[in-house]
Amino acid sequence: MNEMTSIAVTGHANITDASKPLIGEALVSRLARRPAAELTGMSCLAAGADRLFADAVLALGARLVAVLPSWDYRERMVDPAHADEFDPERAATPEDFASGRADPRRPPYDPSS
Repeated sequence: MNEMTSIAVTGHANITDASKPLIGEALVSRLARRPAAELTGMSCLAAGADRLFADAVLALGARLVAVLPSWDYRERMVDPAHADEFDPERAATPEDFASGRADPRRPPYDPSS
């Protein structure tokens, strides 16, 4: 029987454009040490490191689970200019979870972080 690995990541939102490819490549390299069929990545899909991680998980064909601070997180917190990054990642998650809070802003956001 193969051992399943689940990895959850949260990180900085403000990452320079020059850093994004370097971080993305490093994440793919590190995550590729496990077979995709045995890997689950968990992310709140926030801008920055969280999305780079989600992209790396999906690039490897592994399972991605969204852990959101509320079900209306996109409407309340995702900048419309970044919806084109958030939406495909959210659509690629076979399942997701939310904290059950009505408002994703702090302090209700904290339990999901």
